[in-house]
Amino acid sequence: MKKPDHDIMQLEGLLEKYRFVRPVPPPVQESILSSRKRVLARVLKTVGAFSALYGLYLSLYFAAKKTGIGALFAKCVIALVTVTSATYGGYRLAATIAQEHRKNNPGTPHPAAGSHRWTDRITLYNGRVIHGAIVSRGRVYEILAGGTIIRIPANQIKAVKPVTTLGDGPRRSGHGDGR
Repeated sequence: MKKPDHDIMQLEGLLEKYRFVRPVPPPVQESILSSRKRVLARVLKTVGAFSALYGLYLSLYFAAKKTGIGALFAKCVIALVTVTSATYGGYRLAATIAQEHRKNNPGTPHPAAGSHRWTDRITLYNGRVIHGAIVSRGRVYEILAGGTIIRIPANQIKAVKPVTTLGDGPRRSGHGDGR
């Protein structure tokens, strides 16, 4: 039995249950069946559960349902959202755990320790001088010094100069002020 036939049988069952004695003309039946999306959207707006994204989903769902792939579409969307959420959530959880671990264990060597073949001389505005390899730049510089990452805000750095290369690698060009 096709889904539209099943819908028509449900409609006829309702008509009999509530004792409608006159038959409903086919155009009215079609109007009732096609207005389900509008009625659902109106109910969701009334209870405050309707959003533009949900409206887009409903439009796609009902359009797919007309072609006969409604349930498959819904299952695929749910599976896609679940996989995406789990993947992103897992990534964020791992990144947060790693960041907290590095914050709570400052003596732990950075994964990049030993992979840098240069050292820089980082001079701060307060006069402190740090020798190490800059791992990342931005608002906060991460400097690998003695196997440990030191985080220093960029606005505290006065100058960055390359000092030496360790090994046979090419010498890195430096920037006068490090920014």
